[in-house]
Amino acid sequence: MHRRPDLQLADIRGNVETRLRKLKDDGYDALVLAQAGLERLGLAGVITEVLDPAWMLPAVGQGGARPRMPVGRWRLHGKLLAQIDDPATRSAVEAERALLYHLGGGCQVPLGAVATVNGDTMTLRAAVLSGDGSRRIAGEESGPCGDGAEVGERLAARLRGLGAMEMLMG
Repeated sequence: MHRRPDLQLADIRGNVETRLRKLKDDGYDALVLAQAGLERLGLAGVITEVLDPAWMLPAVGQGGARPRMPVGRWRLHGKLLAQIDDPATRSAVEAERALLYHLGGGCQVPLGAVATVNGDTMTLRAAVLSGDGSRRIAGEESGPCGDGAEVGERLAARLRGLGAMEMLMG
């Protein structure tokens, strides 16, 4: 709504095939779905436009996976998991999650964030929007790749200073 206040939005529920059917049968003009998900399902052919990540940021933690296991199993599986660990991805997700944590958010917070790693430097970009999407506060913070949580905390502080908390609470 911040970028296109002329649009009328509707919540569409169901799996991808159900949503695509509703797009066709219920007279909607467009549907926003994850490109990666459509590609995984072999449905890349339905994609007509990819939203520009310069203004449409993903939800926190998108693109990162973390295995979970009972505490007592780490000794058994830890060495195997260490072989597939990607420190840059881990640090990027830590930055995004720290940002969300320090803004007091959860999965319902209107917040987009993406951390990218270039060599030894990480850059975290984020935007907080008002509930109706009409207002947007954005920022960026960079730092050493290994300091993901600190980068996220610094960007959260910057966004709070710009009024993000008032917008999130309002």
